[in-house]
Amino acid sequence: MKAIIKVLLLFVVALVSSDAAKGEHASTKKHRVLYNPRVPLSIRQKTSTIAITRFYGETIIKGQKVALHFYDSQPMKKINKYTAQQSSRLDLFIESRHREQRLFKRINTIPITYHHWPGGKLIVQMEVLWLAPASQTKPIIKVRVETRLSSGEMSGDDLLFIFPNGLRKSAATQSFDFNYLSGSSGALSNEFGKADKKGFITILQKYVGGNGIEYTAWKWNGSRFAVVQELHISHEYPRRYKWNGEQLVEE
Repeated sequence: MKAIIKVLLLFVVALVSSDAAKGEHASTKKHRVLYNPRVPLSIRQKTSTIAITRFYGETIIKGQKVALHFYDSQPMKKINKYTAQQSSRLDLFIESRHREQRLFKRINTIPITYHHWPGGKLIVQMEVLWLAPASQTKPIIKVRVETRLSSGEMSGDDLLFIFPNGLRKSAATQSFDFNYLSGSSGALSNEFGKADKKGFITILQKYVGGNGIEYTAWKWNGSRFAVVQELHISHEYPRRYKWNGEQLVEE
């Protein structure tokens, strides 16, 4: 019975996802930041001694080489068996050279607090997105923090550091959780592959459970991403939807 339900869930997810992907508006452009286990000494010296590095990488943003250092700024606070609170920071550095020496100037540091499972294997990835993907302006640094358990379950957060006025200016931060849990708890995922009619990236959050699929659409309101649509699709009566640049609409 569980196997049949799982197949049905996968079918409905594929049905809606494939049709949503047919939206006529531009998809987002992004690139992965490669992990580098060697944090330069000059960057480590600018970080607190209690900090724990979770990700370090270097990439090109608007023609300039940028170093990105994401780390735990405070020890984890365990709230209960399933939840822990983590305070972290993202530091941004501009690289230059003086003769043979690499120099790093910190241009911004942004704090963020989020929640995650206190146990399991921690996996951190980083991508550069754009709030306005067509023009590749207003960068977004997305840090994906994922905890995997030996049971195969996983839970995590997509942490967004949004720079509407450039990397040197103040940033907005938001967290979107995701998970894959056993039993009837279902799965929650985030999609960052669509843009609205104004050219700004949108976020589609999808929950697949025993009662159907729940979609939540988020759009940029000038200062943060806000909910603009909540949609329920029953497993018994699956329907086709597509993204029209403003919301999911039935075909």
